Amino acid sequence: MKRNILVLSHTGGTGGGERVLLDAISTLASCEKYNIYVAYPVDADSGFKKALETIDIAGSHSFRYRVARNTTPLLLRNIGYGILFGLLPLVHYARKRKIELVYINSSVNLIGVILANLLNVPYVWHIHEQSNDHFRWTPRWMVCFYKKWLFSHRCHSIFVSEMSRQMWLREISVNVFPRSSVVYPKYRSIEPSGNERPREEFVFGFLGALSPNKNVTALIRVFSELSLPHSLLLIGGDGPLRDGLEKDCADKSNIRFLGPVSDVSGFYKSIDVMVVPSFNESWGLVALEAMSAGIPVIITRNSGLTEIFEQGKHCLFFDPHDQTQLVNAMRRLQSEPELRHKLAQNAVSLLVRKDINGRFEQMVLQIINNAL
Repeated sequence: MKRNILVLSHTGGTGGGERVLLDAISTLASCEKYNIYVAYPVDADSGFKKALETIDIAGSHSFRYRVARNTTPLLLRNIGYGILFGLLPLVHYARKRKIELVYINSSVNLIGVILANLLNVPYVWHIHEQSNDHFRWTPRWMVCFYKKWLFSHRCHSIFVSEMSRQMWLREISVNVFPRSSVVYPKYRSIEPSGNERPREEFVFGFLGALSPNKNVTALIRVFSELSLPHSLLLIGGDGPLRDGLEKDCADKSNIRFLGPVSDVSGFYKSIDVMVVPSFNESWGLVALEAMSAGIPVIITRNSGLTEIFEQGKHCLFFDPHDQTQLVNAMRRLQSEPELRHKLAQNAVSLLVRKDINGRFEQMVLQIINNAL
C-alpha cells in the first residue's frame, strides 16, 4: 500500500528554495511507494503552478498563508493569520487524505511544523536559510521554539550544506542535531556553449534576487570603479532594491538590468564571467549552473560551495566584506583567458564526478523511507 505524504510550500514563488522543493516533489512522485500531495499558498505564481503541472502528484491544495518574518510584530501577525486562515483547512485536508508524513521547505515554514505536530506524524524539515551580520530570519526569542521542533522525535532535518548546518547549531547553541542530513541541492545543468566566442565587450553577469543579502550594490560599485575597457555588467533578477539600483545606474550605459530572466541558458551564453557577491549563500545554485555551462565564477567565500570547490582551481572565492578582493578577482579574470579556461574546465569536470543531482534523489528517498 502506498504511503501518503503532504509536501508543504511556504510560498508559491520560483526562487531557489522553491526550485529545490520542486526537485524533491519530482523525486518523491517518481517513486511508486508514495502518494504525493502538495499544498501551497493561494498567491502562488504561474511559474510554480506550471512546474507542478509537469509532475504526477496525487493532488494539490491552496491555502491562505503569509510567510513568517524576522521582526516580532510581523511574525506574530503572520502566524496568527496562518493559523486562522491556513492551518485549520490544512488539518482537515491532511486528515481526510490520511497523511503519514509532512515534508516542509524553509526555516520560516512554521505552519508546516505546527501541522505535523497537530497530526502527530513525522516531518522532514528542509532548511535553506542562514542568518548573517546583515539579516536574521527569526527573532532571537524564537530560538527556543526552533530547538524544540528540531529536537522533536518526529523531525528529520535536511540542510543544504554543512556550513548551513553548523550555523544553525551555533544559532541554537547545541553541538549536534539528533536526526539531520546534509543534502546538496540539484541544479539546472546548462550545456556548455564550447569555446569562448569573441565579443566586442567583456561581460560580467549577476543573476538572483535584488535584495540586501545579495550584495549587488557592492558589485555595481566595484564594477564602476574598475572602469575596465570594453566591459559590460548584466544584472538579471528582481527584488526590493531594483528600482533604486536602476535609478542610481541610469547614466551608466555599461550596466544593464534585465529583470526576471526566463531564458537562463541564453543568459549564461551571453556572459564571460559569473559573479555571486552575496554576504552568504547556504549553497549557490546559480554558481553551479554557470559552472555547468562552462562559465568561470567569482563567488563569496561565505558559501556552501567551499565544501567541494578549491580556490584558484575551480573558481575564485572572495570575502564579501573586502571589496579589494572582488576588484582583484574581476580584474584577473578579465585579463587572464588561460585562468578563465582552467577554472571553467576544472569545475565542469568536478561536477560530472560529484553527480550532485543523482545523489540528491538518492538521499531524499532514503531520508523519507527512514522517517516513515
